[in-house]
Amino acid sequence: MNINDYRSLPEPPQENSAANVLCRLIDGLAFRFYWVTEDIDPDIYQYNPCDDCRNIGDLMSHIWDLLNWVYTDLQGEELEKPKELEELRESVLHLYGRLKEKLCDLEDENLVQLRFMGQPFWILLNGAIADSLIHVGQIGMVRRIAGSPSPESDPFLGTPPK
Repeated sequence: MNINDYRSLPEPPQENSAANVLCRLIDGLAFRFYWVTEDIDPDIYQYNPCDDCRNIGDLMSHIWDLLNWVYTDLQGEELEKPKELEELRESVLHLYGRLKEKLCDLEDENLVQLRFMGQPFWILLNGAIADSLIHVGQIGMVRRIAGSPSPESDPFLGTPPK
């Protein structure tokens, strides 16, 4: 998977299934993450709008932790977290791609049988995915507060900035 695969939203699946809905959600998350983290000035990674907020680097690290948790549970293999922020960004995008590949191939009945940390499949949605979506939005907000808004992509159509 190339990180530039998420510069645009891929074509939607041709059929409706639980796995395709989940994979489209991951595509949308990865697309949003790609653009909200594109062209960040290195100083902005550490910008903190207030004392008890995470900075952008911390938010990216937390998103990586969430995705790695799911990936580790699915694959049985834990990845090593990159230390440099640009490598961390690339790794997050790769993790989105790996999760999509793993989940899109599942039949609906197999998807519902998945367990994450011994919990039913639903914890993936209301846990890791919902939390990731919130943190992607927080990155966008922190960038705006810091005076460095992200490029204006179109998340509805999945197109890059003009």
